[in-house]
Parts: sequence; C-alpha cells; structure tokens
Amino acid sequence: MPQIVKTIDVKYLGCYKDDWRRMLDERHENSLMTLEMCKTLCINDRYLGLQSCYECFCGDSMGGSDMYQKVTDTECNLACRGNSSQICGGPWRNSVYEFIITPAVPTTKITTPGQSTVKTIDMTTPGQSTVKTIDMTTPGQSTVKTTEMSTPGQSSVKTTDMTTPGQSTDQTNNIITPTQSTVKTTDMTTPGQSIVNTTEMTTPGQSSVKTTDMTTPGQSSVKTTDMTTPVQSTVKTTEMTTLGQSSVKTTDMTTHGQSTVKTTDITTPGRSTLKIIETTTPRESTVKTIETTTPRKYTVKTTDMTTPGQSTVTTIEMPTKSESIVTPTKQTIHAQSEMTTSVMMTGCLCPCSKVGEDKWDFLRGMNLTRDQLADVMEPELYLMRTILSINKSNTTRMRRSKTSASDDRVSAKSIGFVGVVFICLVTVLCVFFDIHSYIVAKFKRR
Repeated sequence: MPQIVKTIDVKYLGCYKDDWRRMLDERHENSLMTLEMCKTLCINDRYLGLQSCYECFCGDSMGGSDMYQKVTDTECNLACRGNSSQICGGPWRNSVYEFIITPAVPTTKITTPGQSTVKTIDMTTPGQSTVKTIDMTTPGQSTVKTTEMSTPGQSSVKTTDMTTPGQSTDQTNNIITPTQSTVKTTDMTTPGQSIVNTTEMTTPGQSSVKTTDMTTPGQSSVKTTDMTTPVQSTVKTTEMTTLGQSSVKTTDMTTHGQSTVKTTDITTPGRSTLKIIETTTPRESTVKTIETTTPRKYTVKTTDMTTPGQSTVTTIEMPTKSESIVTPTKQTIHAQSEMTTSVMMTGCLCPCSKVGEDKWDFLRGMNLTRDQLADVMEPELYLMRTILSINKSNTTRMRRSKTSASDDRVSAKSIGFVGVVFICLVTVLCVFFDIHSYIVAKFKRR
C-alpha cells in the first residue's frame, strides 16, 4: 500500500515589532510555551510568532511592513518558559517563523521474493517541481536507480544509475531546458578495465557537441569530440594516448560548401613527431603538408598542392643541423610539361652520410598503416633519388651529340638552293671539259 509521508518545518524570519493592534491576529497563552507547542497551535496558518516567554501568535499575514518593522535579534532575548534553550521574543517583540510544508510523497514498494525489489517515490510541489525516484534491486545481479526532476517551464533532469556488482557501473544524466539546450552525460566504469564518459549537449538551431572519454588504466586514453553547427561547420577531434609509447591527435573540420581541413599529430616521446595537414577546397585545390621531426637528427617537410585540371606542385624541405638544407621542388602542369628544381645549400651531398643507426627506428610503436608508412618514408626516398640522379644534358656525350638547329626561313632556303645549283654546274662543266679534251686528243693521234 502507498505510504503518505508529510513533514512540517519552520524557517526563522527574524525579530519584529508588535503593538496593541497585533501583527498576527490569533493569540494563545501557556505557562510552558515552546516552539513545538506554538507550531502545533498554528498548524493551519502560514506564520507564527513567540512573544514575552509564554505567548504564541498565529496568522496568514504579517501586517504592513511599514507598521511592523524588523529589528535586531538582540531585542528578542527572552527564553521560552517550557524550554530555556529556545527564544520566545521579548516585550512587544515577536520571534517570527514561517511554515515550510514538505508536500505529500507517495511511496510504492514491490518485492518479489528471490528476484527483485522495486521502490517508487513521487514528490510533487504544485506549481514548482516534480521528483520521481525508482529503485530496482535484483539480488546478486544489478541495482538500477532512476531519478526524474521536472520544473515547469525551466528544465527536466533525469538520472539513471545502474550497478552490477564486480562488473560495471553505468550512470546517465539527461538535462533538458525547453527551447534552450539538452545535456546528456553517461559514465560507465568497469573495475580494473576502463572508464567511459560521454557528454552530449544540443542547442536547438545552434550547435551539437558530443564528447567521449575512454580511459584504460595503465594502457591508453581516447578522447573524441564532435561539434556540429547546422549549415556552417563540423569539427571532429580524436586524441589517443598510449602510455610510454605515442600520442595521436586527429582533427577534421568541414565547412559546408567551402573547405575541409584534416590535421593529424603523431608524437612518440624521445623519438619523432609526425604532423599531417590536408586542406581541400571543392573545385579549387588540395594542399597536403607532412612534417616529420626526429630530435637531434632532422626535419622533413613535404607539401603537395594539387589544382584539379591544372597543376601539381610538390615541395620537400629537409634541413639537417650543421650539414645541409635541401629543397627539391617538382611542378607538373597537366598535358604540358614537368619541371623539377632542386636547391641545396652547403653541406655533404652524399646521402649515405644521413644513414645512421636506428634510421627508421622512430616508426616503431606508431601502429601505422602501409599507406601512412609510405607517406612518411616517401620524402626521404624522393630526396635520395633527386640527389643521386644525373642530369644527362650536362654530360660530355650529350654535348658531343648535339646538332645545329634547323633553319626554316625562306631566304635561307633560297640561298641554299642557289649554292647547290652553282656547285653542280661547276662540277658538270669540269667533267664536260675533261671529256671534250680527251676526245680531241684521241682524234689527233689518228
């Protein structure tokens, strides 16, 4: 059967003046007056006042504030005759209290032997709030506690706690503020394994933010944040930290109809840092930048810029402390040409000088895919190919094989033809005169 729990308490308001017209209109006297006795006498009223050690006054109004003014508590200095530890006003001074009535709370308890126990508590304050609590306990299995608190026109809060002994604890909080925002928080804890914390905050017509934290003690921590602004942008950030190994942070930012920016940071303590930034603008260009830093060794920065249907530009920067700075640039224009430029500042040209012990050791423990490994190693491999390649146009053999360029001008062709005819004519005349001389000489001999 539902049980009705009703408690009555009072709140002290202070010491007030009184006169013959009386601040509170209902009067009671008792030689053993106490605060509890006065509360019982004034149970149906809103206010009660204790005066002159033995008097109790009740009423629903405190009269006019200009007539019955509040004074210092030192003017209410008489002890109650029934309880000397309580103050019962003073001469023409009331110790005034206001009733605080806790509303009726219906409680329902249902027990199924050997199975579960369900306890429901509803507490409603008219015009203010409603609180509903449900406890469900299953012996040896789990405990579920749900609390709902609603304040009309303000907010609604719902909390759910689910505990499984020796396994996990799950707590969910829903906070809804009408026309403003909704906040949902979920905590799930598995002893000795992991902790998952999820928070969702939604503001109608503005933005939505979802944050997830997953922590495995002694192993790793993963934090993911999704923030969506309708018709504007979407930002997703993921942070993964493995204790003693590496930290990976990925950020995706998409602006609707404009651009997409993806940033990845991979840090291995004491070894290397890899940063990848990819910016894509629809129908315009894509820019991808890869920066690899190895402490006390070198930094490699690669930038790829692609404009659809137009050109591709690849730039690699590799400064090495006290050695050299190499900047090869490769530019390809679609259906036209390819141009490669390499700028090297002072230093050793032999790539073997850069190959040392543990050259690629910084890649260990990063858990990279094959494509990511190719992206990391490609800048140095391309750099070595560029340094070791030979420009054939500068070799002696190529210079010897060079021929004069053709001249297709009309004047040049005419001069050439005249020269050929002149030489042929002279040759024919010479041959003719030789033959003629030979024939004449032969006839003379006869």
